[in-house]
Amino acid sequence: MHTARGHSLVEVLVAGLIIVAGIIPVGAAIGAAVQLATRGRLRAEAALGIMSRIELLRAEAGRSSADCAALAGGAALVQGRQEQWTVTGTPQVREVAVQVTIPNPRAPVIDSVRVLLRCP
Repeated sequence: MHTARGHSLVEVLVAGLIIVAGIIPVGAAIGAAVQLATRGRLRAEAALGIMSRIELLRAEAGRSSADCAALAGGAALVQGRQEQWTVTGTPQVREVAVQVTIPNPRAPVIDSVRVLLRCP
């Protein structure tokens, strides 16, 4: 009597298909996680840029009522991100709108906020 050892070609192919069917969703999940992490990091960077610009404008406005009334809109390129801000309102209360755009190969990340600055 002869006993067979090893696996048949069909068994090896089925096992390979099962492994591939398990690896593909894991790879897709890892790709999605990397994309979400990158997007989150860019949104956090945009939020920090907005806070930084608002604090610069708040410091400028806090020097004197004349400085506050003279606040004006503008734009700047800071560490690769485009910052734009507009200033409207009365000499006592200024409304500041800040928008930050960060370039990204898939789609740019854009974040914005509006705040009120009270003049001294």
